[in-house]
Amino acid sequence: MKIPNPNQINIFPGTHHNSHHPTLTVHPRRPFAWDDGAGGGPIMRRYAKPLVVADDLTLLRGETTGVVILPRYLDWSGAAEYDLDSPGRIVDLYRTVLIEATKPADLHEFLDQATLARLWPSLWLPPDLRRTWELRFPELRRTGSKATAA
Repeated sequence: MKIPNPNQINIFPGTHHNSHHPTLTVHPRRPFAWDDGAGGGPIMRRYAKPLVVADDLTLLRGETTGVVILPRYLDWSGAAEYDLDSPGRIVDLYRTVLIEATKPADLHEFLDQATLARLWPSLWLPPDLRRTWELRFPELRRTGSKATAA
């Protein structure tokens, strides 16, 4: 007796795998590769880009005033120019960089430690991204009770 491939599902019940009817091949999902944030590397999520976390908050030394233009790979919206003196635009820049960063150097270049701590409680971020940052830097979680929304 031939044992069918467990990764194939016959989409026509009552027919055999060796018939001319098509089967749907199911590829096993990749397992999560979770890191508690202490390793400094990207944290892989199922079917998503890796989460990127700063190596150390003290390395965040981005501009705090003036106009910043993000590279296209971080902001392809056509509105990649951010006036950091505008409260709404600085929040937009921080959210964009945190979500779209591809390497820690992106974070180090465009974010500032004190500004990130001040904005952290009011930044809308995907829950897994927020959780990962707060696991790596518990001091960010503590700023939530002291800060007001931006």
